[in-house]
Amino acid sequence: MVDEDGIVTKADMFTKQTIKAKDNIERVETAVEALNISVNEFNVVNIPFMLSIYEPDISDMKKDVAAKENEERRGRAGREVSAEDIGFSEKLTKELQRAKMIEELKGIIFLNPVSYNENNPDAGWEAADEYLSGNVRDKLRIARAYAMENPELFADNVTALEKVQPKDLDASEIDVRIGTTWIEPQDYETFIYELLNTPRRARAVRTQWYTFGIQLHLNKYNMEWFIENKSLDKKSVAATKTYGTERMDA
Repeated sequence: MVDEDGIVTKADMFTKQTIKAKDNIERVETAVEALNISVNEFNVVNIPFMLSIYEPDISDMKKDVAAKENEERRGRAGREVSAEDIGFSEKLTKELQRAKMIEELKGIIFLNPVSYNENNPDAGWEAADEYLSGNVRDKLRIARAYAMENPELFADNVTALEKVQPKDLDASEIDVRIGTTWIEPQDYETFIYELLNTPRRARAVRTQWYTFGIQLHLNKYNMEWFIENKSLDKKSVAATKTYGTERMDA
């Protein structure tokens, strides 16, 4: 290593540890922190992992369960109970914690109906920046269909996707550069024929046994275009005068 004065010394790696051990985070204070760590570690919304490092406060949810229990007991003339009196199983506690964490992340994560699994409540969750991007028109169509069957799960998806829909463009606002590869080569070929008034005798003929005429090809390995047999219309005024020159035709 050379410093500003030109003095050469050994780099730190020769005398001390320069690689730090990975820090394993065992506990976080918020659902958002748990989400950020999940995305950094697994690149997905990993619900079980998030619940392993974050414990939501479900005391209010337990009180709601106790209130419902007391409502039922009143009909049977039973003794009222408190949340502490009810024995919450580990399974029920986990379900309440999952529901609470997902509630805290409302609008930050979404349940993708395409990957939704009614038998696995941990599956199908995506961060907002992933779910609300890409082909949002198709996602909205799917979300609306699922929301009709299950509005409790997917109504928020529809609302969020409607807000990110791109503006419809008029035909005059659409500009396609020549060479755009998602347009089929034969469409370009037809455009050439119409623009340059290519005579019928010089246009492409493709049969099972042979091909003939001016043809446009795209080499998909290097994405280069090639026009075959263009000399068949070498006297074209449109190609050599209107849209080109004798040296560089259209």
